[in-house]
Amino acid sequence: MAQYPRELEKQVTLKDSSKVLLRAIKLGDDPLMHELFHSFSKETIYHRFFALIADMSLEQLRHYVNVDYEQRMAIVGVIKVEEREKIIAVARYDLDRPTNMAEVAVVVEDKWQNKGLGSFLLKYLAKIASSRGISGFTAEVMPDNFRMLHLLNKASGKIEKTFTEGTIRVVLKFTNENCKYSLCFAYFLQFFVGSSHFFNRCFVF
Repeated sequence: MAQYPRELEKQVTLKDSSKVLLRAIKLGDDPLMHELFHSFSKETIYHRFFALIADMSLEQLRHYVNVDYEQRMAIVGVIKVEEREKIIAVARYDLDRPTNMAEVAVVVEDKWQNKGLGSFLLKYLAKIASSRGISGFTAEVMPDNFRMLHLLNKASGKIEKTFTEGTIRVVLKFTNENCKYSLCFAYFLQFFVGSSHFFNRCFVF
C-alpha cells in the first residue's frame, strides 16, 4: 500500500454552505464505504453498477479502498457525524496504461446530491490525474443518468460521446489548462512535501 497523500486533503463549501472534507481513500475506509453503499437509493445503485445489487462483498470493499494513488485513485467526500467520519461521496479513476486514459466514476449519497459536491469531486480528481500525466477520462454512462452526463459536460476539456450497446461512452481529454494547473500543483507539492517524484509526471466505486 502506497503512503497516504495527506497533502491532497482540502475542505470545500457546498451550495447550501455545508463544509465537506475531500481526501484520498485509505485502508480502513471499507466500513465507511459499506455504509455509503447502503445509503444509496435503488436508482443510484442502478446508475452506478448497472444492476440492482443488494450488497457488496468484503473482497470488493477491500479492493475499492486499496489504491496506489497513481494509476488508481479515489477521492472521498467526508463529514463528521457525532465526532466520527462519514463518507458521503466518492470519485475514482483507474488508468488504462495502453491509452493513458483513466476510467472515471462519481457517486454521491442521495441526500447530498444537487449541492455541487459531484462537481467539486470530478474537477479535483481531474486535476490530480492530470498532475500524474494522465491524458483524460473515459466513462460508460447510462442514457438516463442525467447527473453524471451533466457533470462530464461541465468538465474542462475536449469531450466526445458515442452511443454503444445501450450506454453512452464519454471520452474527456484534458486541456492545456489542466496541464498548466498540474504543473503548478506539482511545484506546490515539491515545495511543501519535498519530493522530486512529482516532477516525473507532467471496477470502480
